[in-house]
Amino acid sequence: MTFPEGHVTTPLCAPSRSSVFSGRYAHNHGVRNNGASAQLDQSTTVQRYLKQAGYRTGLFGKYLNSWPLANNPPHFEDFDLLQPGYVDAQWNVNGTVQTINGTCCPRSRTLRTRAGSLVRLIRKAPLPCPRHPPPCTSPSPSTAPAGTRPPGASPSPAPANCSLPPTGPTSSPRPSAVCSTS
Repeated sequence: MTFPEGHVTTPLCAPSRSSVFSGRYAHNHGVRNNGASAQLDQSTTVQRYLKQAGYRTGLFGKYLNSWPLANNPPHFEDFDLLQPGYVDAQWNVNGTVQTINGTCCPRSRTLRTRAGSLVRLIRKAPLPCPRHPPPCTSPSPSTAPAGTRPPGASPSPAPANCSLPPTGPTSSPRPSAVCSTS
């Protein structure tokens, strides 16, 4: 996928990735150059919020420049971090640093295979609730207090069943989020 008209506010790897992970500009998240990866407050990243909400998270490829390869990236359950090299690159695969022979770059067959495995696992897992839950209105326009219904709105009853499936330990497998970087 390419974005021919895409723009970034800070055209460096670590600051741009930190902006994607945090939703903030570089002057707010503190990562202003490729050597300042430690400045990112990991407790305010999208992956933290996704994991906290019950999503399964994964990262495949480069994380942040100057991030020590032996350190696991916070808030990712499945990860294959790459320390770029031309041949026999170093990887941190779910906490184990290793050399994967023959890998040369983030677009390698190894990376595609590993990321694809998690995506296939996610696609097979049933979602914990319908993709399009029934619309719920509460209170319905017909029972709304006088003067709160928009002018011209016709009364319509609320759907008979407005409940979603239960969530928690007995519910279906968690939804998932994958962050693939290269």
